[in-house]
Amino acid sequence: MSAIRRGFDEQLRASGASQLPVEVAVFTSVDDPVTTKAFGSGPRRDFADRYTSYFHQRILPHCGVPFDAYALSDISDERLPSYRVYVFPNAFTLSDVRRAQIVERLRRDRATAVWMYASGYYREDRGSVSNVVELTGCPVREHVRQQGCSPVRVFELDTSSGRMWRGNGFDSVYFPELPSAAELREALRCAGAHVWIETGDVLFAGRGYVTVHAAEAGEKTVRLPAPADVVEIYGHSAPRTDVTEFADCLEKGETRIYRLSFLSANELSQKRKEPNE
Repeated sequence: MSAIRRGFDEQLRASGASQLPVEVAVFTSVDDPVTTKAFGSGPRRDFADRYTSYFHQRILPHCGVPFDAYALSDISDERLPSYRVYVFPNAFTLSDVRRAQIVERLRRDRATAVWMYASGYYREDRGSVSNVVELTGCPVREHVRQQGCSPVRVFELDTSSGRMWRGNGFDSVYFPELPSAAELREALRCAGAHVWIETGDVLFAGRGYVTVHAAEAGEKTVRLPAPADVVEIYGHSAPRTDVTEFADCLEKGETRIYRLSFLSANELSQKRKEPNE
């Protein structure tokens, strides 16, 4: 009961907690009528669903970067805040209107887009690799490989000069297939996002808190984007004051929740003067 009470108290604190803006937004196509038209309900749709589920369960939470999650249709919402990086894991089918909305948003925010696999391949129900090239600005190539009894589309991109491409009025990172969590982490870092943890553990941050769930046993170092006071809400570790990183040893499957009080410039200046006074 004490743990439940502590959680309730922290929920009340969260409503007024200081926080930094999230830099990454992930836009997933969910029951989009255009996607349904292109993929139908057969094997191709099953593949798209498995692909999307794997990304959200096995890759995104382990990338070490906080993110906000949206439906792809939210891209045109005027209330949407600006982000540094926009991730499109399954934008395989896009109407002309949706394409224009995505491009407009990326250009307006001077953002970087992270594309995966067949991004923009289907225009309504018409598929072509030229649609991918037009949307992403990346020189993507396509060929068909036989996998068992079924042909499989394979996309390729020459990455000898790096993964970042400039085209269509914004920067793009393109993955011909699903990236690993480490590959996604590096792409987000190259796009300017702050990486909070490097060890592949599950991390969520927001409303003045960060949660770490250990994928493996070991020391977990969290690097903050700004100085903060840090308190583990269940008392598993001592409070830290005015730190930009902290580390704790966790067992596999263990979860820690930390309250972050980010310091204003005035607070930071005052706090750093105190020891000398």
